[in-house]
Amino acid sequence: MRTISLRLDVDSDALLRTLCEQLGATQTDVVRKALESLASEGARTPGVLGLELGLPGFFVGSGTGNAAGHSAAIKAKLAERQRDQRPVGSASGT
Repeated sequence: MRTISLRLDVDSDALLRTLCEQLGATQTDVVRKALESLASEGARTPGVLGLELGLPGFFVGSGTGNAAGHSAAIKAKLAERQRDQRPVGSASGT
């Protein structure tokens, strides 16, 4: 098994500690799970992500017909999703 060092700012360190307490897991377990989660998210296609965000038909059509306003809608949905996934007690300004 390989060992790595990780430098965290104060907010990230607090978030990691909070997650460890909430999950009853070690820092290694939390970081490993986060890597696995990021890897699985990266495997999703844009179409699947569009459906998960409630944007069916996102990749259908051409020109301005079905696609009008979708860029702003995606950005808003992603921002909303990020806000919803923040653990309780995390810094909201960073």
